[in-house]
Amino acid sequence: MTKYGMRWTRRAGEARTAGAGLALIAAGRLPLSTADAQTPYPRYLVFLLVMAAGAGLAMPTLSHATVGSVPAHRSGTGSGLQGAARELGAALGIAVVGTVLSVRVASGTGHGATAVTAFTDGTALGYRIAAGVVLVVGAAVVSGPRTGRGQE
Repeated sequence: MTKYGMRWTRRAGEARTAGAGLALIAAGRLPLSTADAQTPYPRYLVFLLVMAAGAGLAMPTLSHATVGSVPAHRSGTGSGLQGAARELGAALGIAVVGTVLSVRVASGTGHGATAVTAFTDGTALGYRIAAGVVLVVGAAVVSGPRTGRGQE
């Protein structure tokens, strides 16, 4: 996917390619939030493949844009910033989904729901919140201000 993503980036630009990738991640995450014990594995696989295709478009494009936005002699700083941003996003995502899941399981089992039902409901809500955040970030990437290559 990376090879095609970089080709698409040359045609459509970094913002549109990254935005399309983030939209695909959200498009896979939303139906994933509807999965339950009766969801057939092939359907589940489709959700995961859509998310993987989105990540294959968005992540290399965002990495390239971040490192390419700084002067060449500062590319290590740009790479470090990109890595830190990715780790921060992952940590925040895990924290938010984990918190939603924990609260849903605790409140669901306290109101008579089975642990499995409460877990499934909590996971679904966490995935929906994550998809919403990804859509908002994608919109910001597509519509945000543009700067040229860093110079110094």
